Amino acid sequence: PEFGLKKKELIKSLRIKHSKRKLIVSSIPLDTTEEELLCLFNTALQAFHPSEESPVTSCSISEDKTHAVLEFKDKQHIKTCLNLDGTELRSRALRVQKHKSYLSHRLAEMKKEIREKEKRERETEAIMSCNIFPTQENRVFMGNLPTSLPEEEIRKMLESFGRLKSFSLVKTTAVGGSSRGFCFFEYWDSKVTDKAIEQLNQLEIGDKRIKVQRASQSKSSMPALPGAKGSHKKRFSEPLFKNGPSGSLSELQPHQLQAVQAALAVPVHAYTPSRCLLVLNIVVAQDLVDELEYQEIYEDIWQEACRHGAVETISIPRPSLETYEAKSI
Repeated sequence: PEFGLKKKELIKSLRIKHSKRKLIVSSIPLDTTEEELLCLFNTALQAFHPSEESPVTSCSISEDKTHAVLEFKDKQHIKTCLNLDGTELRSRALRVQKHKSYLSHRLAEMKKEIREKEKRERETEAIMSCNIFPTQENRVFMGNLPTSLPEEEIRKMLESFGRLKSFSLVKTTAVGGSSRGFCFFEYWDSKVTDKAIEQLNQLEIGDKRIKVQRASQSKSSMPALPGAKGSHKKRFSEPLFKNGPSGSLSELQPHQLQAVQAALAVPVHAYTPSRCLLVLNIVVAQDLVDELEYQEIYEDIWQEACRHGAVETISIPRPSLETYEAKSI
C-alpha cells in the first residue's frame, strides 16, 4: 500500500508536457541553482555544436531538490546531452536521463527503500519480542531513527536530559556496521526517564517520527515449544553450541535464541565464547614496515593485553613492502 501511494505521487509530480524535448538531471547538489545548470550544459553542448547558441532553453529544479528538468531547442541536442551523463558538479556525478528512464530508476529506488524500512521494522519487532535485554525498569527503547543519523548526535540528544548510565546503538554485523535505526539507553537519574520519553516520543527527525518507550513495554510472550505438555525452560546446549551461550542468552528457550539469531543476523558461532580477540584500527600499514617500530608496537600491545589476563600469543600481520597491504588479518 505504501509503495502504491508513493508511486502515484511520484508519477503525478513528474508529469511534464513535451517530454520528448526534455531531459531530467538528478543527483544534483542541494544548493545548485537553475542558472548554474543552464550555464553548465549550454557550455558543454556548445563544445559539440559551436554554431548553436543556448541549446538548452530552460531549466527548472523540483521543489524537493531531487532533480531538474532541461528543455532543448532541438531534439538532436538531446542525444548529445545524454552523453554528458556522469558529468561532475562540485564533486557530484550528475545523472542525465530521459523521462521514462528516470521514472523507472526512481520507482526501483523507492521500492528498495520501502523494503529496507519494512525489514528494519520486522527486525525491531522480532528483537523486542525476545527477552534478551536487561530488565531494568528504567531501560528505554528508541526506534525508527534515520539510519544515517550519527551515533554522536543521538548521544548528544539523549544527554540533554541527563547523564547516561548506558547506551547501545544496534548496528549491522559487518565490520564498521551501520545503524539499524534503534537503540537502548538508561539514565543514572531515573527521575529524568519519563521526561525524556515524553519529549522524545513521536519527535520528527528528518522524514521519520521516532518511537520512545520503556524497553519492558515492548516485551511480549513467545509461543510455547511444540512437543509434550509441561515442557519447562531449559538451558541451551549441544544442538547449536559447543559450550552453550553465556549470560542472559543461556536462559532462552531454543526457538527464542533462533529468533534472536535471525533478527540480529549474527552467525551461530558468534554466540560461543572465544579465546581470540580481533582488534582493528590500531595502526596504519606504514607503521609496520620499519622493524624497530614494529617491535615497539608489538611490545605495547602485549603489555596492554597482559593487564587483562594471561596472553598466549599475538599476531600482527605486516604489509608487503611493494603494496603496503597486509596479506591477512
